[in-house]
Amino acid sequence: WLMLSKDEIEQLAETLTALTDTFQFLKEHDPKDLVKNKVMIFEVPNVELLESRARRISGGAGVRVAKGVYIGRSSAKNQQELTSLDTGDLQFRSNQIIFTGNLETRTIKLDRIVDVDMYTDTIKINIESRQKPVYFKNLNQRAWFVFITLFQELDLSNESWTETFEDYISEIAQQTENANLEYQNSAIGKTEDKMYEAIDKVSSFFKRKK
Repeated sequence: WLMLSKDEIEQLAETLTALTDTFQFLKEHDPKDLVKNKVMIFEVPNVELLESRARRISGGAGVRVAKGVYIGRSSAKNQQELTSLDTGDLQFRSNQIIFTGNLETRTIKLDRIVDVDMYTDTIKINIESRQKPVYFKNLNQRAWFVFITLFQELDLSNESWTETFEDYISEIAQQTENANLEYQNSAIGKTEDKMYEAIDKVSSFFKRKK
């Protein structure tokens, strides 16, 4: 367990809140609707869809040493780089994800997701029978990682799904508490506390002056 940054801890706390709210929300719905995927659980606007695209890099001509003879000449190469395809709404349902943008519409069934990875500001989703993964940006990647992983495990036709959900909530709650304690006891956290303490003292001084 690596020490999380303040932003990452906030994402973790948001994930815990989202899990708790979703659990209450799902318990109020007919399980048959959940199985049929009729229920939208949440939606995030302004999410960016990205994919890896090949960009051709031209090669160097090298140094000419005789007519038609070059040293260090290299051919053009293709280099993969992430390219933004569209921006739109990303919807999470009980067994699929739906992206709706101005140019692209993507539907990803949870049972076809092979793997999910979190990065600094994106999530990468590897999909069965699809060579290239898709990336989503401008969202709480930790929350999406947890929700995808959790709902892949849930059997909503079986009442025991509530126990699985409760286990996840308990696990994320413990992670959030541990991360907060670790941060507060770290040099960064202590420095931040002192900084806020100094700001409070200055603010109090100016309030008295008035």
